Amino acid sequence: MSEKHWFPLESNPEVMNNYVQKLGLNVDNFAFTDVYGLDEELLAMVPQPVLAVLMLYPITKENEAESHKDQEDQEKSGQKLPEELYFVKQTIGNACGTIALLHSIANNQNNLKLNDGFWKDYLNTTKNELPENRAKLLEKDDRIEVAHEESANDGQTNKEEHVDTDLHFIAFVEKNGTLYEMDGRKKFPLSRGTTSSSTLLYDTAKLVRSKYMNLNPEQMNFTLVALSAV
Repeated sequence: MSEKHWFPLESNPEVMNNYVQKLGLNVDNFAFTDVYGLDEELLAMVPQPVLAVLMLYPITKENEAESHKDQEDQEKSGQKLPEELYFVKQTIGNACGTIALLHSIANNQNNLKLNDGFWKDYLNTTKNELPENRAKLLEKDDRIEVAHEESANDGQTNKEEHVDTDLHFIAFVEKNGTLYEMDGRKKFPLSRGTTSSSTLLYDTAKLVRSKYMNLNPEQMNFTLVALSAV
């Protein structure tokens, strides 16, 4: 981890949309929206298609152990990731919200409109870089740090409170018919089974239940946001 430590971003679609817009994402056709629950009728309320799903969840010893086992299993299996799957390491403290947004946007560039600005510049510059080098370049770019700070200030959290948190953002994206869990703390993206552009939200909901919620049924701090059609 670097010495940089940002104030946490909230799981708030309005804040997220303002944030990504400042950095050059056109949100006229696709934008971030709340997922109000994992029941079928609530998932059906989210406009389709869904390009990515972000989850904010509590880090616990149960889901950390499960995640570590999954990483080991996939490493031993020698899984090959698609070259076009964009992954960046998280080296800035509390930057997980920004990393999740970045994974959502970077892996859906063909469907999104990027105006001149940070997103276009950064993704063009880093498309052939390793995840660790992408992280270093992210640390050096003042534009995203300033925009993150402004967006964190737009949230409801009292900045006088302790900024260390046990909540963490990850993203889920589809690439070549596979659902990938994108977490900048991990060594690599985790393959989570088959999916499609039309079932990404529903397949993610099943995964969230089985791999996260069922491990910690007493925890209530789960929120999901979708990058979906407007």
